[in-house]
Amino acid sequence: MEKKKKQKLMRIIGIIMIVCSIGILSFYGYRKISRELYLRKLLNDNINFEIPRLNIKVPVLEGTGSKQLQVSAGHFEGTGALGKGNFCICGHNSTIYAEIFNDLDQIQIGD
Repeated sequence: MEKKKKQKLMRIIGIIMIVCSIGILSFYGYRKISRELYLRKLLNDNINFEIPRLNIKVPVLEGTGSKQLQVSAGHFEGTGALGKGNFCICGHNSTIYAEIFNDLDQIQIGD
């Protein structure tokens, strides 16, 4: 009788762990998909900065606040208009935010 109780308990714990795992995977899957959809929307709705050889393509949003830099490059206010002449942008090269410019040290003349 004791063996059956242990088996039943282990079965319940197994089911709980499977349900929790599915929930966690679903949560992170949803976050990844929603971030990708948001990035696609930003790429379609904004001017983009692109360096094809480094596989960098990023939307450029107005402003340099943390909200903009977490998902895109930012345009410094007071510099030239985006896409017209000279203008300044900034972005992160870290593992904390969007990792947009992590490979920028590999840039070459002509890129």
